[in-house]
Amino acid sequence: MSTLKHAILCAVSVVHLSATQFNAIGELALNDYTLEELQSMSLNQLLDLRITSSTGIEQRLSEAPSIATVITAEQIQRSSARTLSEVLSMVPALKVYTPSVNLGSSSYDIRGLKTGFNSQMLFLMNGTAMNNLFSSSPLLGFNFPASAIKRIEVVRGPGSAVYGADAFAGTINIITKDAQYLGEKSQAGVRYGSYDSAEVFTNYGYTQEELSLGVNLSYMTSNGDSSRKVEADLQTTLDGIFNTSASQAPDALHTNYELLNLNLNLLYKDFEMNLWGQLSEKGTNAGIANALDFTGSVEQEALMGDFIYRYELSSELLWENKLSLTYLNNEMNYGTLFPAGTVLPVGDDGNIFTSGGGLVNFSDGLIGRPAAKEYWAGIESSLYIQSIEDHDIRLSVGYSFAKLEASEKKNFGPGILNGSEGTVNGSLTDVTGTPYVYSPDVNRKRFFLSLQDEYSLSSALLLTTGLRYDNYSDFGDTLNPRLGLVWKNSETFTSKLLYGRAFRAPSTGELYWKNNPAILGNEEVQPESIDTIEMGFAYRANKNFHANTNVYWYEANDLISTVPTNLGQKYENVGRQHGAGLELELDYQFNTSLLLSADYAYRWTKSSITNEAVAGIPKHISHINADYTLLQNLHVTPEVLVVADTPRAQGDTREKISSYALLNLAIGYKFNKDFEITIAARNLLDKSYVDPSDADPVGDFPMPGLNAFAELSYNF
Repeated sequence: MSTLKHAILCAVSVVHLSATQFNAIGELALNDYTLEELQSMSLNQLLDLRITSSTGIEQRLSEAPSIATVITAEQIQRSSARTLSEVLSMVPALKVYTPSVNLGSSSYDIRGLKTGFNSQMLFLMNGTAMNNLFSSSPLLGFNFPASAIKRIEVVRGPGSAVYGADAFAGTINIITKDAQYLGEKSQAGVRYGSYDSAEVFTNYGYTQEELSLGVNLSYMTSNGDSSRKVEADLQTTLDGIFNTSASQAPDALHTNYELLNLNLNLLYKDFEMNLWGQLSEKGTNAGIANALDFTGSVEQEALMGDFIYRYELSSELLWENKLSLTYLNNEMNYGTLFPAGTVLPVGDDGNIFTSGGGLVNFSDGLIGRPAAKEYWAGIESSLYIQSIEDHDIRLSVGYSFAKLEASEKKNFGPGILNGSEGTVNGSLTDVTGTPYVYSPDVNRKRFFLSLQDEYSLSSALLLTTGLRYDNYSDFGDTLNPRLGLVWKNSETFTSKLLYGRAFRAPSTGELYWKNNPAILGNEEVQPESIDTIEMGFAYRANKNFHANTNVYWYEANDLISTVPTNLGQKYENVGRQHGAGLELELDYQFNTSLLLSADYAYRWTKSSITNEAVAGIPKHISHINADYTLLQNLHVTPEVLVVADTPRAQGDTREKISSYALLNLAIGYKFNKDFEITIAARNLLDKSYVDPSDADPVGDFPMPGLNAFAELSYNF
């Protein structure tokens, strides 16, 4: 096999990161080592593991032209992480907001950029984009089992020059345990813990001659944390206005879930197939309209497939073709926006809080069952050209078609009410296919063309340039460049200077939502854009000590947010956000048994609307980790997370948001090479803390207290 083909297959087959999909990160060649070998490696050896950029150039991880973090399956196994969100909480400079709103989704904050639907981050599954049309997020309430993850790649900073839309604040790539990782080994396990949370999983690998198969299957369930109680919700305020007592507060957030997840990877010669399927049902947390709802849930189906063929034209030329297919189905199962007994003013046009009409008593609640089905098909072709006068070039072209079909049943809104009804019960009217549905059916077509060049100016200096053109059928064109200069100043010091521009495409909800008592769309909304400059410095004083320092500055424009109207909230391009920050990472290897790590991020943000720091975004985030192995069989992994100085919105008179420090702890014991038990606890000291809500009357959201679990796993 040629050098080029070997490098590309390492970057694509082994890690599922093609050049068109994950160029900024590079590849850490962990598959050359067993778990026992990785655990016995010193810090110096780990840092010397080779990475292969997506154009086939080997380099250390610290020398890749991006600010990136890699978390491996081995690190996940030794931590207390059970889900994607808990894994991401380990990433430096990234803040995870535990599910409270957004129908069960955790929210992620990279460098002070965050939305409720995570629409400013691009999510990839094995290198394929997951963000949907409906909300520009992977799924409503997206969750994923840590047991299926081979590694997580997180790029902080813009990535649209490589990935296109939504790689705005950063890119999160979930790489599942594939055929080559599993080889001929298989694993099964069971986990049980707080809130009657349980998981049963198996990871199966099979290899014979040129055929390899990897399968991950997981079933997860939880009754939710009944201690996370809110004292008041939006209905509490409405009760005070209309002299009712419909609110279900004070009571707990509805955080239960049930999830079945399947990943399949097949390799045969130059062909690869990846399949992902998920069925899930989740509670509504704080409620769709910030009114507690214990009758509703979100049911979802997801199926995604990639079919990749790679053809070596010559020793310097590789051609890769990829077909991607996706099906998503989101459905609210009796979503009660406001509870039984609520009284609301309904206008003569059928909308809530408009003129005319009168007060209506919704005896069974204001109920809606919206659903959205999405169909995606995309084709992508990439040509890799290696070593043309010190240039490595990638040229990619692609086309995708996406369709959203909306349906809805409800007991409110235009075409159903006119404000004269007095009392309305829970009987639902099907408005699918009428002007009164929450969204029209939508088609979106996209064409893109991208070019990237990695130019070795010298043995110590690498210049990466890239440009991507995207054309969307619903809002037009966008052009996004990138520029990266990596300089290996010496054997112990590497520096990099990076620039990138990115955009976020407006979701169909932001464009077209209508007849909605919570938020309305706006067809005039344009894409968000961001320009970012970064500088990174990596220093290795000796084989036991390593440090990274990153500084950044960005300006985000045309940010999409809601503004009040006489029909409720409406999406608009409302302003700019400036951000700057400092990120520090330190690793110290005391001996072969103890590795200490620490990171700290200072994030400065400023909104052009308020001329103040962005509300709800903490200024300081820090982690302290230890990985301690005793007698080769026992490992202890404590982690401390510190979050401090979270500002309120301008004019918000509520008390200051308290800073907090959480302790997580995992203890694992290997009885032999095949059988292991892990006991872990998160928030071990049972610290009381909150994530902020936007404003009264909802109040802040209480976060989980002490929760623990035990896991048994067996390799066979």
